[in-house]
Amino acid sequence: MAADAINVRVTLFGTLRGFAPDGAGGAMDLRLPAGATIAQLREAIGLPATTEITVGVNGAQTDETASLRDGDQVMLFNALSGGAVGRGKPRCRVR
Repeated sequence: MAADAINVRVTLFGTLRGFAPDGAGGAMDLRLPAGATIAQLREAIGLPATTEITVGVNGAQTDETASLRDGDQVMLFNALSGGAVGRGKPRCRVR
């Protein structure tokens, strides 16, 4: 018999922490329907579909179509941007 729900741990970073319950410190446990996707998790926490995010599940970057499993660790970050400027050369170097 398949489980009808899963439990996942969600950690929010940056301005996304505002979607966590007060006092949660950006982390929360959620119960979702079995087979829920990142898009459904987003809806469950009230994160608008228009907010650009970067998603990690169990340490690997993924997209919003990914299905979640019981016990998954989900991290949501503000979308990352930036990079090298002009002619493919970095603006700074790390030594």
